[in-house]
Amino acid sequence: MPDVSAPENCVIYLEDLLVSDLVSATNAKRYFMLGMHEAERIMLSNTFNWAYTTSQAHVKSTIELTT
Repeated sequence: MPDVSAPENCVIYLEDLLVSDLVSATNAKRYFMLGMHEAERIMLSNTFNWAYTTSQAHVKSTIELTT
């Protein structure tokens, strides 16, 4: 997993995240939110919240974050 506390740009890949697997998604969210600025935490939270409400879907996205 990438070190999101690093000062350089960080790209997080969420490849084929099974939305119904909320435990893994929540753990990933907690890990990636460490060391982020407030705006980045809000953006990532919104992405996961959208995933939770998308029934039986797969999320395939790239989130680019600048720390």
